Amino acid sequence: MIERVIENWLDNTTEREYEFGFCQVLVARRYKIVSKSSHGPGEHGKDLVCEDPAGHYHAYQLKTGNISLEYWRRIRGEVEELVALPIEHPSVPGGAQFRPYLVTNGQISSDVRHQIVKFNEIWRDNYNRQLELIERGPLLQDFLELHKTLLPVDPVDFERFLRLFLADRLEAIDKGQFSKFMETLLPLGKPVPRAKLSRVFSSAAVLAAYILSSYTKGRNHLAEAEGWLLAIAHLLLLAEAFPTYEAVWHRTLTLCFDAWELAVRSLVEEALSSGDWAEGDLLTDSLVISYRSVILAGYLSIYALLLGKRDSDRELRDAIYLRVRKSVIERKLFFWGESASPYFYAVLLLLKIRGDEGLACDLAASVISTISHQNKLGSMPGVPDPYCTPEELTRQYVLGEQVFPDNLSFAGRSFTLKVFVEFLVRRERKRALKSLWYGVTGIDQAEFVPQSPQDMFRWRNREGTLVTRRWKQPEDWQSLYNSASAVPPRLTLLSKGYPEFLLPFALVYPHRFTSGISKLIEETFL
Repeated sequence: MIERVIENWLDNTTEREYEFGFCQVLVARRYKIVSKSSHGPGEHGKDLVCEDPAGHYHAYQLKTGNISLEYWRRIRGEVEELVALPIEHPSVPGGAQFRPYLVTNGQISSDVRHQIVKFNEIWRDNYNRQLELIERGPLLQDFLELHKTLLPVDPVDFERFLRLFLADRLEAIDKGQFSKFMETLLPLGKPVPRAKLSRVFSSAAVLAAYILSSYTKGRNHLAEAEGWLLAIAHLLLLAEAFPTYEAVWHRTLTLCFDAWELAVRSLVEEALSSGDWAEGDLLTDSLVISYRSVILAGYLSIYALLLGKRDSDRELRDAIYLRVRKSVIERKLFFWGESASPYFYAVLLLLKIRGDEGLACDLAASVISTISHQNKLGSMPGVPDPYCTPEELTRQYVLGEQVFPDNLSFAGRSFTLKVFVEFLVRRERKRALKSLWYGVTGIDQAEFVPQSPQDMFRWRNREGTLVTRRWKQPEDWQSLYNSASAVPPRLTLLSKGYPEFLLPFALVYPHRFTSGISKLIEETFL
């Protein structure tokens, strides 16, 4: 059955989608991805350039569909560049020999094959290389071979995979089910021979790509980005057991981060092209646009922060900043609950890094005021905690469904209030905090501490401790400042090797967003 799923995916995939899968096939063979094309000018017909374990170079041009004679005539110039022009990359020696490949998920007609044979004679004489072909049949076998060591074989797991694969491409991704699929799929807590480890990581990443392909086709960039982050989190969970084998799993994770960034870039471009972030019927959309505005502002802010860290795309960063700032000034951002906290925090950091500290602190104070007022003892239900997703809150409070019990109360504690209090403390906003302190001290600080730091990558944890603390009243300012400024140790692969992705992680896992993580995020970006 899985063969039919893979075959269906390959036949209906886009070039961008199967490029990811093909890269993972190469990574599983321990190839190093030297460069991956943005499909723009200057690539010399080379979508992929790789180095095999023996140090030989390979260049690939990827196409979709059958290659007829007419299609061949349109792409022949690109193919000639692929074969004839040298690889130009800083890590490749000038004039290095390589093997060129034309790859397609369709078939190549006999007429085209005949022409390629003739061209190969010329290319062999002129460049000492000839074009090799990879068509649908061998490509399908490559994918099937990739999954030999990792497949959802249990009926329950396979049914979960199918449900995720066939899910409505316009809906939000089911994070809980996706996480269960990844956890049962991966050999967590089990020994894996080093020789098979690369294939395990690549196979898991490609299975995730199958599931996310429908969201790509539906242009549901948010669900696609969240899915990639979930996949990355679970791959990191597995990688934590093999820290000395970074050379094995790092290549797969890099490709997954690239896929996440591509989805977020598409989301950002779509958001900037929309004047009001409204979708569909205005009467019904007015009920949910406040949720959407916060999510979009958060992702826009994160992308601008990432671009700023790389010092790239200044014009795009400026456009994002102006759009996010406008949404704050016009009070378009609605704090629906603590699962919104990472989105607001992303906005705070963008404003701060752009020199708009006053507006950032006003927004932080507003969040503090909202939580301390609505979560004071006796309030019902209070500000929903970060375990309540925006999808669940929409169903409960907008669509009128019974998602939470009637007697559910969030009063008396908060998981993220401390994050915003400490943001103001580090900015030395003593006067603002003094006016808020009475309300703050009425709310206990709550934090779930997993049994091990690596368990933060799990969507749900069965083992851990819920820690609650009270604020001091009165509080010594110096001790408060020292506590707010103390950066915790980096205990996970995410915080050590990929700290710029801690904030995207928090958006998808708001129930893992803590004071400690916020400090690591600030240390990364500010």
